[in-house]
Amino acid sequence: MKKTITETKDIFSPSNFEGTLGDLSQKVEELIKQYGKDARLNYDKYFAYRYDNECTPSFEVLVNRQETDEEYQNRLQEENDYKKKIEEKERAEFERLSQKYGDKK
Repeated sequence: MKKTITETKDIFSPSNFEGTLGDLSQKVEELIKQYGKDARLNYDKYFAYRYDNECTPSFEVLVNRQETDEEYQNRLQEENDYKKKIEEKERAEFERLSQKYGDKK
């Protein structure tokens, strides 16, 4: 089953949303036109740019989408590879313990 992926499409300074309510309404309408009415605006007071030592409060525009066929296939392959790796590790541990303790009946 395909997953829903949340992508950050844009990041704004809180100062971008200062002004009159009319100005704010216009800015929101522009965001709706650009990202759709289902996009979310998330305020993150702990946002920090990569390699930045200080938090910079910001608004993030988040959009949900279904993963693509390619992303879906890659995820399934990664999950299968991980399961095989765990199974091999468990099998090796089982063999080690079998040799150590063997059948002592």
